Amino acid sequence: MEGRELETDTEHGGSTMKIVSVAMALLFAISLALLSACGGGEGDLTPTPTPIPMTLYENTEHGFSIEYPEEWTENIVRPGAWFSIEFSDPERNLSAMVSIEYKTEEIILADLVSETKEEMEATPEYELISEGDVTIGEGISGYEIAGKGDLGAGKVGKFRFVILAREKQGFFVGVMGEPADFEQQEQTIDAIIDSFKLLATYTFVPPPPSAGGTYTSVEHGFSISYPAGWTEAPPSRP
Repeated sequence: MEGRELETDTEHGGSTMKIVSVAMALLFAISLALLSACGGGEGDLTPTPTPIPMTLYENTEHGFSIEYPEEWTENIVRPGAWFSIEFSDPERNLSAMVSIEYKTEEIILADLVSETKEEMEATPEYELISEGDVTIGEGISGYEIAGKGDLGAGKVGKFRFVILAREKQGFFVGVMGEPADFEQQEQTIDAIIDSFKLLATYTFVPPPPSAGGTYTSVEHGFSISYPAGWTEAPPSRP
């Protein structure tokens, strides 16, 4: 009987060992599955985006700076109280722009946003994609508008720009271009817009409001009168 009991115990021990081995194998398989699902495998690591080489543009006259890709070119579109500068890629399929307007009183951001949205709605084939409060650069609060429309190139393009206000300055910082290029260059667009900074001071002094008068264009052959307080300005914002 004693030998039989010993034999039975040995059989039970073998069964126990088999159960433990199976359990360990299951735990190992589950661990591998969890690591794979969580991206724990070396092959599943997301590569770090390559930094975009940027060039710094700084304007002490109007008090701001912005960065743009090294291979892009810069072009001052308008000087003075309606300052505007553009940065374009070599193919001119994508361009960034900073435009500034000056007013005689401190600018309220909400009012500037309302005025801009009214003008944007008049853009041919305008389609709003998104809008809302945003913070860019080193904590600069603004309002971002993204959409589609004909911005003067004769064909529909995508755009995204941020409206900012500082004292009597109104800023429009954004990027526009061909829809396909726009979607492929999201990282570049983010880098450009987020690089915008306001300098501590600016030196530009806008001209005082006019006393009224008559504007004459010899080049285009017309003249028009305007009331006191009005200033000559481009027909619309960028």
